[in-house]
Amino acid sequence: MNPISLPNSVSLSLQGWHNCLGHACNKSVVSFLKQHVPSFDVKSWQSFYCEVCAKAKSTHHIAKARTNIPKDKPLDLLVLDIMGPSTDDAQGFQYLLTIRDHVSTYSIVYPLKSCLEAPEAILDAVTQLQVGLGATPKALRTENACEFTSASFTSALTKLGVAFCPSLPYSPQENGKAEHLNQMLGYMARAMMVQSGMP
Repeated sequence: MNPISLPNSVSLSLQGWHNCLGHACNKSVVSFLKQHVPSFDVKSWQSFYCEVCAKAKSTHHIAKARTNIPKDKPLDLLVLDIMGPSTDDAQGFQYLLTIRDHVSTYSIVYPLKSCLEAPEAILDAVTQLQVGLGATPKALRTENACEFTSASFTSALTKLGVAFCPSLPYSPQENGKAEHLNQMLGYMARAMMVQSGMP
């Protein structure tokens, strides 16, 4: 977000900023205000109870995956998942492909009209990382869905030097980081819908 477009004072209440930022956690709101609102005094922040968050949040324990795939450094492992289908948006998108670095938690999201678009989006993300960072992800972990396991897709990954490591069937905990990102995005979307009064 361009800081020039933001007010130079905390014109909204703290609850208002929390709402504006998609019901983000306290740490994220404080970090945003410190960076973009020069007059914000961190000492003025007081934690509060958000009823909207309480209504929107759902909890689900995800077990830790047991795996031998190295994941100690950024780009050692990218975890991927697809959210959807949902009601078409104005541009016809029904799905979200989420890509998350296992160590840094840096995340990329691609809107998709069909799950069949996922392989192309993944290859685009790998290329963007190569160009932007000068490094190639070592491994990708996804669920075992057919759109991820085609010969053409796995062959393209091999040519890029990326290992394909699908999770075991019926083992979503192996892709826990991706599942958690999807839960967080879903929670924030529901919170904003509750806040707006939409059904």
